[in-house]
Amino acid sequence: MMQAQSDYQHSSSPSYAESGRARGTIASLLAAVESAKQEANESLRRAQSAPLPHIADNTIFIALFERHLSDREILFSKIRQLDDAKASLRA
Repeated sequence: MMQAQSDYQHSSSPSYAESGRARGTIASLLAAVESAKQEANESLRRAQSAPLPHIADNTIFIALFERHLSDREILFSKIRQLDDAKASLRA
């Protein structure tokens, strides 16, 4: 029974609570990365399915490809946020 009391005290300590929040943050960032990855994949698929030729004169392709580049940058940003959160959890 004394062990349970000791565990309870540990679980209410600030560092334990912070660790739980950090894990929750990492889980939400993982979900954000997956969502951004799906968006980037979908925008790439749309750009690739644009009418040929896929050159600078094809304004439809250019618009779709620029959207993909934007989605890709959002994905990279989410990955960096996730990496930063993981690094701070290890520190």
